[in-house]
Amino acid sequence: MGIVEEEVLEALDHVRARSDFLMAGGAGSGKTHSMESFIREVYAENPQSSIVCITYTNVAVNEIRNRLAIPGLQVFTIHEFLWELIRRFQKNIRQALTNLVNNSVIRTSLDLPVGTDFWE
Repeated sequence: MGIVEEEVLEALDHVRARSDFLMAGGAGSGKTHSMESFIREVYAENPQSSIVCITYTNVAVNEIRNRLAIPGLQVFTIHEFLWELIRRFQKNIRQALTNLVNNSVIRTSLDLPVGTDFWE
């Protein structure tokens, strides 16, 4: 495996234990580099792995996507990932928002009532 950073070894321990982890640090602390190293190590151990990597910035997403051509790797910003989760529920979300606004659960200065088409 070569020289592997301590945080990468700790993350690998979480994966082996089938638990999630969060790699956090300040700007410029090397998070993206560590995630790239981690992903390489996971695939070295198990080339059939599927990994979802969620990061804060488009810069980090683009760096990881461009540097790692690994099948089964999905890299998203937090917003992209959440959108992937809720995209299929748009109709339900619009209806729920309409109900919340029209029933004054969410206070607004909108002219009431609003229809579900308002959220388009």
